[in-house]
Amino acid sequence: MPIFGDFHVSFSYEPHVYENNDIAIFDIANDEIFRGYAKWELASYVKKEKEQVATFEDLANNSCGGKENNVGIKAIMSLKGDVDGMGNFIKTSSVTNSFARFNFFSRMVDYFFSVYASELMKEKNIYTVFAGGDDIFVLGAWDEVIDFAKALREKFMEFSGGSGLSLSMGLVLTKPNKPINS
Repeated sequence: MPIFGDFHVSFSYEPHVYENNDIAIFDIANDEIFRGYAKWELASYVKKEKEQVATFEDLANNSCGGKENNVGIKAIMSLKGDVDGMGNFIKTSSVTNSFARFNFFSRMVDYFFSVYASELMKEKNIYTVFAGGDDIFVLGAWDEVIDFAKALREKFMEFSGGSGLSLSMGLVLTKPNKPINS
């Protein structure tokens, strides 16, 4: 599959060595060398239009209910979020009393952002740019991103259960033909 210029990508179950300094990358899930190592898939959500990944223009056109007579601009919004004071929380809480406790805590925070947040996006005009650890970066139809931000914060506060952790998010509204910087 051509990507750009002379660069191509192909998908297969077996790694292949090519000539001319080409790079072969493969999935470690089926590689004997990596048997026994912990692996997990990262969840994400991608909005599709007619079985294709939605373009920025598609996402913008779906804002405000996707109808021409609805009030509001056709635009996209990016959201970048991060847990506040995570380093200080880790230093001062009992989460580091044992490796098992810290490992469980780390995996649960990662699960919240990489898997649970994706569930909140289902059937919305949003997609994941990055989600994992204590960070998230999504974009989509501006009004749906605002609703997602509210739901994400509410669910994070439930998830963190009065631990003192909070979630900060920044939102940027843009036209679909403008570049988005992280």
